[in-house]
Amino acid sequence: MKSAMPKYLSYGLYYDKTRRQFNILRMRKILVLTIFLVVTFSCSTTRKTSPFLEYHSEKLCLGIRNMTEYIKNSEELKTYFRKILTDSINLKYEIDTVVTEGVPFPFFVKEISEIIAQNEKISIEQAYLRLFRRFQVIEPLRLTTGCIRSTKIPIPDVKVAFWFYPEYGLLISEITELKYEQKYGRGILFLAQIGNEGEMKIIKKSDWIE
Repeated sequence: MKSAMPKYLSYGLYYDKTRRQFNILRMRKILVLTIFLVVTFSCSTTRKTSPFLEYHSEKLCLGIRNMTEYIKNSEELKTYFRKILTDSINLKYEIDTVVTEGVPFPFFVKEISEIIAQNEKISIEQAYLRLFRRFQVIEPLRLTTGCIRSTKIPIPDVKVAFWFYPEYGLLISEITELKYEQKYGRGILFLAQIGNEGEMKIIKKSDWIE
């Protein structure tokens, strides 16, 4: 005759079974919540319009013109790219005709956060968070300004691209070495503030090497 299972064993088995079921339900809830948050976040941060926007600003055009002149005549840039110059006198460049709204993370994030904090009377941390949400969480706009002419140069030495932060008149230019063979790349960036009349003040520069 089979002996009955002790009560404490049956209670233990029941407790283990119940706990496993509870853990499974909890994991399912966490999974569903995670999927919901991901879908909600994706929907909320996806632009409903084209990432390209026609943007007309005399201030921006004057700033780009002044920055382009600076790049064209800069002895610093000729020295920086001296090993790749095909012309010993002139720096041959092509320009991206579309301007990106925002900041080329991680460059100049500290300096721009300080400018935002000073203007908006908020902390550096709040300014950085605002900057991150504005230009990293959501795909930045590409601005067609009509003030950059396409350059037709057979073998340019470098490519110039611009970023613009309209609220604070910040113009960033990146000058990147164009590679015609397999090698490490390099580039230099300038952060400038553009005045209402298009006057330009360079605040900071930075460079990178692959």
